[in-house]
Amino acid sequence: MSSHDQSKDEPASPVVPASESQELSQESAQDLPQSTKVSVGPGKIVLLVLGVCLFVVMIGGIVFDYQAACIRKYESPDGRYSVQVLAYPKLFAGPTQGGGPGKLRLVTKDGRPLDQVPISNVDKVPPLRWQANQVNIDGLAVFELPADESRAVAK
Repeated sequence: MSSHDQSKDEPASPVVPASESQELSQESAQDLPQSTKVSVGPGKIVLLVLGVCLFVVMIGGIVFDYQAACIRKYESPDGRYSVQVLAYPKLFAGPTQGGGPGKLRLVTKDGRPLDQVPISNVDKVPPLRWQANQVNIDGLAVFELPADESRAVAK
């Protein structure tokens, strides 16, 4: 059998002009079910951009909050707790600017944070009043100290 005979047995692929093949591909795309078509409208793009912006702002806020530095510490009379004054880094600091925003954080003796409250000016922290079960920061917050059986027995 010759190679010429083998080619007669195989079906020949039809030669389709380029313009007809484009029409065929458009027709086959129209025949696809709706679930396989991807449509990205302007509304979805806006939502995607807003989602990315929200993610970036959240990460930026976490990083900014993490950079707060302790500038002062007020220790409890028994030495078991302290209130830290944390200042946020100043992005644009002028020579006459005073203290900027920050936070007050109640921590244990080993540094474990218990509670915190934001403040507008770290240079103007009101007086703290330590009591048996709480710390009262005049006009800002009241930090509840954890209940401790050993403290109650000692009294």
